Amino acid sequence: MLESQTLDFLSHHTTQDESASECDQPTCKILLSDGVHLGAWSFRLPPGSDLEWWDALTHALTPFILLGLRQSYWQDQVSTARTQLERRIREVEAVYEIGQATDDKDIHHLMDLITEKAASVMDAQACSLMLKEPDTEAMTIVASYGLASSIVEDTRILVGSGIAGHVAATGLPLRLDSLDDVPELKTQNLTGLPGVASSICMPMKDEKGEVQGVLCIRRNLPTATFNDDDLRLFSIFATHASLAINNAKLYQKLNNKIQELSTLSDLTETITSTLDLDQVLNQVADNIVDVVKFDRCRIYLCDLDTGRFSARIVRGFDWNPDEKRDANIGLGEGVIGSIAQRQVPVLVDRPDLEPPHVRQYAHALSMTSFYAQPIVARGRCIGVVVVSHSDPTRWITADGIDLLSTFVHQAGIAIENARFYASQERRYAELTTLYEVSRNLAATSGVQKAAKAVNDLAAKITDSDAGVLLHFEAGKDSMRAIEWRGIPDHVEKHLKSIVAALPVAAAAQAVRAPRLLTLQDIPTYFGPDWTPFFEAFLEDHHSTALIPLVVEDVAIGFLLLGKQHEDYGVEQLKLIAVASSQAAVVLNNASSYERRIDQRELELSAIYELMQKVRTATSLDEALSSILEIVASLVWSDQSILYTVDEDGQTMTARAARGDCASEIVGSVTLPLEGEHLGARALRARTGLIASSPAARDVPIVVGQEATLQSVLAIPLLVGDETIGVLTMQTHTPASFNEESVMLLHLVASQAATIYREMSSFRTLTRYTDNILRSIAAGVITINKDGYIVTWNARAEEIINLRAHQIIGRHYKEFFKMLQVDTAVREETMQMVELTAQTGKVFTRNQLCYHSPQGDETYVNLSASQLKSESGEYLGVVVVFEDVTNEMQMKEEVERVSKLAETGQLAANIAHELRNPLSSIKGAAQLLRNELPDEFIELHGEFLDIIIEEVNGLNRMTSEFLEFSRVSPPQMQSVSLNQILGRLIQFMSAYLHDQDIEFEQKYAEDLPNVLVDKSQIEQVIRNIVINAAQSMPHGGKLTIITRYLVEQDIAEVDFEDMGVGINANKLEKIWTPFFTTKTKGTGLGLAIARKIVETHGGRLTARSMPGEGSTFTMQLPVHPLYTTVVPQARTDISDQRSDRPGGYFEWSSTDLA
Repeated sequence: MLESQTLDFLSHHTTQDESASECDQPTCKILLSDGVHLGAWSFRLPPGSDLEWWDALTHALTPFILLGLRQSYWQDQVSTARTQLERRIREVEAVYEIGQATDDKDIHHLMDLITEKAASVMDAQACSLMLKEPDTEAMTIVASYGLASSIVEDTRILVGSGIAGHVAATGLPLRLDSLDDVPELKTQNLTGLPGVASSICMPMKDEKGEVQGVLCIRRNLPTATFNDDDLRLFSIFATHASLAINNAKLYQKLNNKIQELSTLSDLTETITSTLDLDQVLNQVADNIVDVVKFDRCRIYLCDLDTGRFSARIVRGFDWNPDEKRDANIGLGEGVIGSIAQRQVPVLVDRPDLEPPHVRQYAHALSMTSFYAQPIVARGRCIGVVVVSHSDPTRWITADGIDLLSTFVHQAGIAIENARFYASQERRYAELTTLYEVSRNLAATSGVQKAAKAVNDLAAKITDSDAGVLLHFEAGKDSMRAIEWRGIPDHVEKHLKSIVAALPVAAAAQAVRAPRLLTLQDIPTYFGPDWTPFFEAFLEDHHSTALIPLVVEDVAIGFLLLGKQHEDYGVEQLKLIAVASSQAAVVLNNASSYERRIDQRELELSAIYELMQKVRTATSLDEALSSILEIVASLVWSDQSILYTVDEDGQTMTARAARGDCASEIVGSVTLPLEGEHLGARALRARTGLIASSPAARDVPIVVGQEATLQSVLAIPLLVGDETIGVLTMQTHTPASFNEESVMLLHLVASQAATIYREMSSFRTLTRYTDNILRSIAAGVITINKDGYIVTWNARAEEIINLRAHQIIGRHYKEFFKMLQVDTAVREETMQMVELTAQTGKVFTRNQLCYHSPQGDETYVNLSASQLKSESGEYLGVVVVFEDVTNEMQMKEEVERVSKLAETGQLAANIAHELRNPLSSIKGAAQLLRNELPDEFIELHGEFLDIIIEEVNGLNRMTSEFLEFSRVSPPQMQSVSLNQILGRLIQFMSAYLHDQDIEFEQKYAEDLPNVLVDKSQIEQVIRNIVINAAQSMPHGGKLTIITRYLVEQDIAEVDFEDMGVGINANKLEKIWTPFFTTKTKGTGLGLAIARKIVETHGGRLTARSMPGEGSTFTMQLPVHPLYTTVVPQARTDISDQRSDRPGGYFEWSSTDLA
């Protein structure tokens, strides 16, 4: 109170002239200062106070008051300075700790330290550090202090949104006590947090001044709000914190970079330490996953041969090597092909916004994002690496891309080195293989062995599954397969079926280097005959290569190679091209050597072979053809002709030809002996002559050939001074003949001339002998000493009904087997020939019966004797036989007719003796029926009817007996069998219908009229039809067929029924009179029918199968030679043994002993 009064007094005293009128109480104001404004007091004095006293008092007390005030002020200043110093010390300590933490590898620890120290230094209750996400405009809390974990996890603020977003967007610090302090935030409808007193948001900037995040602190009530000093202090702290974060990031980045480079160095050393491509690729893929930290990886590699890309290594993806998207990708095709073509890496983080092929690729591999990096080496793309993360929320970062790019570059070098090493290894192996194979090829001898060696070489070099060596024949436009391997049966079948020659010009000219063969090439190169084989080969193989074999720019053949499952590479074709040239030389040398050897062998064996061929020739034409065949094997030509001098001695005619127009030349080309053609000049010069182009064009050998001939050779055929003919040979190739050819053919020609003269003489003698044999009435067979038939005369053909070309050349045992004779008779006859050959005796065999191929019986008397030369040398056996069939048939016919006559006479006697009693019995029965009373007839008339019916039956039988006994000559007239059959069947149709018989008629339209007794033939037909109907008691079908046998001039009728049939043991008995299988009947029906047919000079035969039916065949001659044979007397015929001189013997079984 005193202080206040003193102050008021001082103030009043000091200001006594002021405000006196405004207040009754005096006012005292005093300014206390000592060079520093410390304070001011203003107070009122009590009413009535003594101002002077107060003035004195004030002056006395002022020093003491000023001292107290001064002490209080400095105390406050010291406290404030201490507080600021402590905060500054804490800030420095915090900055120091933060600076120390920048060396920590874990940046998150640094960020946690910044938030903790910021809260401590600024006396804040909460602090958060937000940083921008890479490549986005959003910030997340990366470190916090005093905040709930849920807030930290859920907070994601876009730049420009909210308080922190506003600071990040503007880059300016913000102290905020209320949202109203920042007008820009009012539009965002933000709501303040309850209990928050004040907050500061400070932008965190990098070394470039760009905002990388925001550092925020917050004080909660009742703590005082932040002031400007706090803002300045926090700004300094935030700057240091930003610097620390940047330094830490840089340190971490450098540390990572060092680690990456170190790792890359280790990886590069690892992947470059191996030169195995598959191992390199596996290491690259493993390190991309383990080190570069992409958990999914695909490595596509370019095939150096095809230039196409295929997936070779996959990690983290489902992989099917057969997927089309992963194989055979061309440059510019799809995602991989486009990247390889442009050689530019591609990052795809939103596949749905990309082109369709990118979307499809990403969808197929289930990728939400991916990065593709081309592998480039020496300026060209050798592969593509595709990486991605299996976690769709994990982003592909720039750091990961940088690291992958560096690693892929090193991997490309390693891959290229591995490929180069592999190619060098392959090249070394190929050269080694070539060297070894070359030695093996050089050691081979013979075309076949050389061809096999070449085929094996090609298979070894190219890994082929199949190979065919096609060789051009020397001097000919033709090709043949001489060696093959690995060919399926159906392809080999096509190969073996080729018989046509191939014009090789197109293929040989077009294919000068190894190439892949396609179906379109086949018709152009190989023509229609080879097309089936090549098409079958291509269809059976995945890839086919055609390699020409060329020697001195001349193609000698092809190698056809095939692979089942893979393509031929460029390197393989290059290597086989090198190997094929050497293989062609070896093959050509082997072929040339073999041809020379064959030529010498042919030359040495030509004469011997000629002699053998001509000796075995059966005709002069065959001998001449054999000569030309041997000539062709010795000296090749397009045409060869053998001329012989004609009988007039003025001309020579082509007797044999080979090659061009051969069939037109033989026998039709005749040249004068005195002409100027080369053949005539050779005959006059008596030596071989050669005319080569262009002189050959002026040599008139064959008209029409002169314009194309290039080489002509003529060799005279001479025997001593005798001129036999001339041999000419022509080609369309220049210089085809030489002196060696002339010498060789001279040797052949001299032998050919000698043989021709001998064959001509032999031919003359043969013709004379043939005339003799042809004139003999008996059949003559000559069997050589080896048992083969060599002659077969015309009469033998007539008797045996076999032509000479069917028999000559066969063994006699084979011939006898062809004859249809009993086995025992055949064995006896063959043994007879053998005994003749062994003993020299003459054996005979009388009445030898055999069946001709037409089924007719033929009887011969046969004799066998030895054939000897003038010197007595055994040459073979002569078999002579004569046909005695007519005599045998006449004998059998006479015997049969005689027996029939006797039987007929007996039947006539029986019929005559029976007719009178039967007439009496019948008359008596009829009289009783007429005379007896009706009552008796009603009771017993049935028995009288039976007597009359049975008598009628016996009368019919006696009529048949009489009919069989009569020998009545037929009354011949020309009739149509078709009309007779048609009329009779129509007449008997009612009978056949009652018997439930269906009939069918098949009549030949060309059947001529026959000369027969109409009534007798109708009787035969009725008997046969009735017999057929009776054989079908339950009904059936009867078929009548007529035909005309032109060669035999016979009309034939078949009656085919479906009856019960006839057993074989009864079939021949059905023609015997009185033989029957029926309960009723005389057994004379078929006997009468056969008798009538034979009377007409025909035949009636039957064949049957029990249970299936019978067929009766009637044959009638259209122009019969005779009608009947009726013997007047019986003649006994017996064989007698000849005891006449000459060594003839009957054949008997005792001679076989």
